[in-house]
Amino acid sequence: MTDIARDGVSSLPPELWSRICACLDLCDVANFRLACRTFSYIGTRPVLRQVVVPVDPDSSDPFRAVANDPAKAKYIQSFQVVYTPKGHGHVLDTESPDRQAQEQGHADDERLGGDQDGIQNDLLICGLLSEVLPKLTALRSVIINCEDPRMGAKGDLFQTPVNHRQYAEPGRRALASLLEALQGCGTKLDTLKAGILEWRGSIGEMLPRTPLQPGLFSSLTNLDLHFCVCGKDMYPGLPGYPDSLEPSRLSQGGALPDFLGALPNLQALAISFCSLPSGSGSTYRVWLQDIVGTGHHWPRLATLSLSGMKLTRSLFMDLLARHKDTLRRLELYSVWLNRNWSEALDEIRAMLSLEDDTICSGFHLISADGGSVLLF
Repeated sequence: MTDIARDGVSSLPPELWSRICACLDLCDVANFRLACRTFSYIGTRPVLRQVVVPVDPDSSDPFRAVANDPAKAKYIQSFQVVYTPKGHGHVLDTESPDRQAQEQGHADDERLGGDQDGIQNDLLICGLLSEVLPKLTALRSVIINCEDPRMGAKGDLFQTPVNHRQYAEPGRRALASLLEALQGCGTKLDTLKAGILEWRGSIGEMLPRTPLQPGLFSSLTNLDLHFCVCGKDMYPGLPGYPDSLEPSRLSQGGALPDFLGALPNLQALAISFCSLPSGSGSTYRVWLQDIVGTGHHWPRLATLSLSGMKLTRSLFMDLLARHKDTLRRLELYSVWLNRNWSEALDEIRAMLSLEDDTICSGFHLISADGGSVLLF
């Protein structure tokens, strides 16, 4: 970018410049502004297929400026909102001899209201989405990432931040804001990847409740949702945390089940849970039951990915049976089975017409007895 700024955009052939713009991740503010300035000089029509927008005022303001310029906004086909609250709080190390001191430090942070930065950035996401999305008429793909880098993206359990109030509602607010903003968009998305959406406490009370227009997401073919839910088992004995993780059905949530039921062309679905307490198997079960119940809305589903959850054989087979004529790829990551399913693999393969007769491409299931079944 600096070479282009020094020598001028005319130093690059338009075809090469178009290819550069097609793969840029513009997470640097200076590069973002420089790329925006070139729009008025180049003779071709580049497309910024991936614009990464860190959620802070300095980085999001240039993005707003581009969205407010129709001549520039039409070039943006995809963008990713990257969200990580400031001031992550303490990380609880269960092996540390200073655990009591860590817990006291966490309590002090809570008392001092150390979560204000997280709340401020949370609100920035909502404002950015509602302001920008309706103006990006060429938008085909959106990624919202509420991920804490210390949490596994495929159900793995890493050390997690104790001060979880900084992460209290970014998932609910971000998804609710996204669905509301999409209501006013003049575009049709092909892909929606929600990164890791975090729900803390009672799920049913925190799901988005925005009424959705029928058929709004009829062109969406790729949906990837991650959920991170926290209950008492994650932070035993710490003051101010929920006494229990209340399993709530998706059908109680409002917009999310409406959204899932409005995807007639969905071809790829991924549902992931991250960092759930070990005793919260009922949460996986009731959510998956609602996903199974919605399955008749997806007659073209070809790829199904599930991760970080416990499954019963009957429920799992019911889900597969709904899509046995279309499902071509089945991916399971860190999936706990309530019994050893070795004898069920042949039945699953016989039911489905999977590409290359594979399940999980080498990833493995973890059975309740501690053993693992490697699926090739």
